[in-house]
Amino acid sequence: MIYDRKGIQQDEAARDMSFEAAWGADGALCVSHTRIPDVLSMEGLAAICPDVRQQPRTACESHAGPLILNRSIDLRTVQAAAE
Repeated sequence: MIYDRKGIQQDEAARDMSFEAAWGADGALCVSHTRIPDVLSMEGLAAICPDVRQQPRTACESHAGPLILNRSIDLRTVQAAAE
């Protein structure tokens, strides 16, 4: 789910979805979790994109420059709830 800070697309909370990343004109600014951690972990993301910071939603949203933000299902949360 995509939303923005201008209110054009509203942030609509959806079951099992959590903040994933904030995006600027040149790509991701910060990421809270990777979408498929078995394919790309946060450590792997940091290795290939060293400028992208791992931060929670509040820190990413306050960062100057995000044009859009997105939510996705955090598989770690879903798996933990199933156990």
